[in-house]
Amino acid sequence: MSFRFAPPSSRSLMSAAIFLVALIFLAGCDAEPDTAATQAPTEPPSSSTANISSPNPTPAVIPPTLLPPTLSADPPPPSLTQTAQTPAPTTAPIAMEQVADPSISLVEDPLTGSQSILIESSTTGSTIRFTLDSRDPSPSAGTLYQGPISVNATTQVKAIAFKEGLVQSQVSQSSFPQADPPSHGSGGRFDCSYELTLGAADGASLRYTTSGEDPAPNNSTLYPEPLLITGTSVVKALAYKDGWINSPVVSIPVNIDNVLADLPRLDLEAGVYIGPQIVTFAPENDGSFITYTTDGSDPGSESGTTYREPITISETTTLKSRSQRQGCQDSGIREDTYHIYGSEASSLKPIVLNGNETLEIIDTHFVHENDILLSGNATLLIRDSLLIHRKDFAFQYQLMATENSRVIVENSAIGNQCNGSLNWNFHDDATLVASDISHMQECNT
Repeated sequence: MSFRFAPPSSRSLMSAAIFLVALIFLAGCDAEPDTAATQAPTEPPSSSTANISSPNPTPAVIPPTLLPPTLSADPPPPSLTQTAQTPAPTTAPIAMEQVADPSISLVEDPLTGSQSILIESSTTGSTIRFTLDSRDPSPSAGTLYQGPISVNATTQVKAIAFKEGLVQSQVSQSSFPQADPPSHGSGGRFDCSYELTLGAADGASLRYTTSGEDPAPNNSTLYPEPLLITGTSVVKALAYKDGWINSPVVSIPVNIDNVLADLPRLDLEAGVYIGPQIVTFAPENDGSFITYTTDGSDPGSESGTTYREPITISETTTLKSRSQRQGCQDSGIREDTYHIYGSEASSLKPIVLNGNETLEIIDTHFVHENDILLSGNATLLIRDSLLIHRKDFAFQYQLMATENSRVIVENSAIGNQCNGSLNWNFHDDATLVASDISHMQECNT
């Protein structure tokens, strides 16, 4: 079987053109846009174009002049399409960085003791403004911070930090109260030394100087207890506390006269005693102390014994003592001799010495209950002893010496136990030779 294809007729070409226009129109009205709709029109179907080999292989092409003048192969105008509009994408807002809040601290110069307030923000390049009158600062209000702020009284600080392109900081605030001045003694003029007491309130600590300089951390002394001042000076003190403004400085002038310390005071006077005795120095409240000796040497700052407890005297002893006190010159030396007699002898009968007779009473506690009569060249020697007359009558003589007789008393005491007075009588050329004699009264006269 054989087929023969003839060239298309004009009528066939017109039908193909109308078919093509209809396809284009329908594609533009479709609700779901197709990317092909925006491209150039497709070639007509193969049935409209002869591409098959034939004895005469000339293809049939639709002449462009055959299209309607109002129709085009371009995509239809937007008004003729029903493509859904896609909303524009939205962008999330960008959060701005905030300047770090200022820190406010109180600092002190260790050399001068002066205090200042330091304000800082950790945001590099930020600017700070502050106020001291309780009003809030802002980027346009308050004092521009340019360095530490010197303070010497109770202070309230408010500060804000800001920087171009950043959100300003919150307002920071701090309060720094001032410590009360130390309480203190009145000062004045004193002998040798003065004990100055200082006091602080609210748990504050104290520091002071005695050089006349204002106290600072590097030149002052912490006050732990009453201060003993031993030389003329001006004491300056202040109270301080962590996080507080230092108190005002108080000045206390103290004038010290460098005089002799007072002599020691004893509760037992020198004299003659029977049996061991206890000697006690009276306590002193002025800071003085006492040194003493019992061997006859003079006490001093490098010699003698420092008194700490009562002293027992059990034999005849010379006690030397001296007071020493800070700020004073050492006192003079006090010297007290105690005659101690431990053995006792007695005589109930009269003692009568005639001619060249001699009676020696040495290192004895001698009690005599009658008269002692001397005549001629008789001698009575009383040495390192205690002679006690005991009598029954108020006007009875205890001793009577006549002619050339002698009574010698050395380092001894004479006393009486009676209702009368002590009566020694010397007549003619009788003599009394006495050295270091004391009277011991043991009766009401």
